Amino acid sequence: MRKAMEDGALGLSTGLEYLPGMFAPQWEIVALAKVAGQYEGLYVTHLRDEGLKVFEAVKEALEIGHKAKVNVHLSHLKIAAPKLWKTATQLLGLIDSQKQSIQVTMDCYPYTSSSTGLIVLLPKWSLEGGERRFRLRLHKELLRQRIRQDMISEAIEKGWRDFSFARIASRWFDPSLNGYYIHELAQFNHKWQQQLPSGLTEIEQ
Repeated sequence: MRKAMEDGALGLSTGLEYLPGMFAPQWEIVALAKVAGQYEGLYVTHLRDEGLKVFEAVKEALEIGHKAKVNVHLSHLKIAAPKLWKTATQLLGLIDSQKQSIQVTMDCYPYTSSSTGLIVLLPKWSLEGGERRFRLRLHKELLRQRIRQDMISEAIEKGWRDFSFARIASRWFDPSLNGYYIHELAQFNHKWQQQLPSGLTEIEQ
């Protein structure tokens, strides 16, 4: 981090909703952000959660800023869970109340959808160990059913009735899936089902 700042970096950026950042503990981020702060750098973060735990995620970002004594920028702030769509004013109020000694800025895009990987719909536990471990879990019937059920439960908890909101816009190595909604793919078997990676036969449950 220090070398990056001395080479001209503007600060530290994290993507805590994605691999591998989702498994990064707060103390680790604070340690890195402190170095950025020593060079008057900025801490920019894609929040750890934009759904039901968006308030907790914003609090974490602000806590990191205060502990590291560095200014914070929240990337494309939004509330992705329908159940919380009426709480935007409270969320902005939380941000205003926590500014204190640091500057907090944010950006948001002007449309009512998002563009990201379908990985955000998967339960966090299923991603532990990386992509290869995840693929192995899909080939274990009980684990695949658990992943499926957790996806459904979380969607319902957020306020969605089904997965008709999730669409594959681009899959460069198999464009035949482009344009399909998740609930459509769930109705038939498709060639995207992949074989077990060679050399891997067991996984941690």
